[in-house]
Amino acid sequence: MPNIYDIFKKDPNLHAQKYEHYFAVYEKYLARFVNKPVNVLEIGVDRGGGLKMWQQYFGPKAKIFGIDILPSCAKFTKGNVKVFIGSQADREFLRELIKKLPKIDVVIDDGSHVAKHIITAFEEIYPHISDNGVYIVEDLHTSYWPKMFWSRKRRNNFGRVFFYRGRLYLNGFAEYAGRLIHQLNSYHRDPKSYKWFLIPRAQRKAAVPADDLAKNTRGIYFHDCMAVFERGKMPEPLRLYK
Repeated sequence: MPNIYDIFKKDPNLHAQKYEHYFAVYEKYLARFVNKPVNVLEIGVDRGGGLKMWQQYFGPKAKIFGIDILPSCAKFTKGNVKVFIGSQADREFLRELIKKLPKIDVVIDDGSHVAKHIITAFEEIYPHISDNGVYIVEDLHTSYWPKMFWSRKRRNNFGRVFFYRGRLYLNGFAEYAGRLIHQLNSYHRDPKSYKWFLIPRAQRKAAVPADDLAKNTRGIYFHDCMAVFERGKMPEPLRLYK
């Protein structure tokens, strides 16, 4: 089985930026897709290094798709790789894209890093990935920057320089993902899940049915600068007594 860290280090023509600890996270959640007919979507193509890395890692049975707003990224479309030009912040673009793509198994968001863009992409794409799919959002350290600026200019060989006005700390994706934990546990807000005496009286009137995220997500996992969502059918939890 290929090691994704070795692929990244050994290929001199693979142009990408990654924190070193990302590779262990990739292996943990994505190794089961290697050499399988997997459909992968990368948000943020930039210089094409990510597409190349995923292509080598997942193998010849994989189909790799990319999204970027730079028209020049279309040049990376070749063989089992196809790039779509559009913005992850554009809901209509994403909805039309979903109609064109097969069921996606793996999503890696390494796009604009702007909180509202990441949230938009997650809300539009996550409900449509496969039942055992994985959705990874990278570089959540931007959630803690007081300001980020966003532009399409390039500086030296370090890729894009982002210029975006706005405070991101409390409204970053890390904060948003943290709030989703309450949705993940929403089965336990439902009075049908327990006998009434197990629900505090003050909460009974506020109890609501479990939502789509709880019914279709095995877990939400946090790593340094990363959030990972593992999709899967989750029936109502069964409480066992002995």
